[in-house]
Amino acid sequence: MDYTVDPELSQPFLQKGHRQGVDLDVSIYLRPATAEDARLLWQWTNDPHVRAVSFSTSPIPWENHTRWLQQKLTEPGCYLWIASHNGNSIGQVRFDTVCSGEANISISLAPEMRGYGYGKLSLKTACYQVFQETDIHTIHAYIRVDNLVSIRAFEAANFIQSGQLTIQGCEAFHYRCLKP
Repeated sequence: MDYTVDPELSQPFLQKGHRQGVDLDVSIYLRPATAEDARLLWQWTNDPHVRAVSFSTSPIPWENHTRWLQQKLTEPGCYLWIASHNGNSIGQVRFDTVCSGEANISISLAPEMRGYGYGKLSLKTACYQVFQETDIHTIHAYIRVDNLVSIRAFEAANFIQSGQLTIQGCEAFHYRCLKP
């Protein structure tokens, strides 16, 4: 299902983004990812900044990515959406159901879209959508402790830090967001 949050109806979920003193009235639109998004998703996931803050920092080969994407597109309990603003794809948000009512979230933005508040807005919009359309009531995020940009975005999107752990040799914070 394609989805847009109406700013008038969802004030808690949409706020103004800003960069360098410029306010942006932002409405984030989400659509399900398709196989046609493979190259775009691959480029985003292999962006040097994304790799640097991931738990696995090695570049992802095209063949591995296309196999992974095909699996995710058909996997029950996986919700992979492309976020856009004004018709431009700005990033992806993915939820992977881990048990009844709970999912892990992953997000990445196009390099040219970082720093405008789109991360926070995409998170809020995607969480609102997954809470409305599924039985998910708890969303988990695992963020490397050195990924300060993501930490700020998740905290601004109402995620609460609930612990610290080690994932693949990296120290990480565990954040949660509960369905209102």
